[in-house]
Amino acid sequence: MGGLPHGRDWFIAVINGGAATRMAIDLEFLKKGHWKLTELRDAHARPDAWERTERDVNQNGSIALELGPRGGFVGYLKAQ
Repeated sequence: MGGLPHGRDWFIAVINGGAATRMAIDLEFLKKGHWKLTELRDAHARPDAWERTERDVNQNGSIALELGPRGGFVGYLKAQ
């Protein structure tokens, strides 16, 4: 897992190994305020596809991940 700030915004990337796994990313590193999270996640019905969602988060939240084998996650956190 890695995270990279870009100004006030953040990019997060996770690449998984050969076994399915679950993990959570704590968002306490974010500055106080409102954030828009754009997510690209493994599509559980199709291992060769991604699902894209958007939601509002803050520094008190977390991102729960269920990663498939050789799956991954990309998140973009934009300050609102």
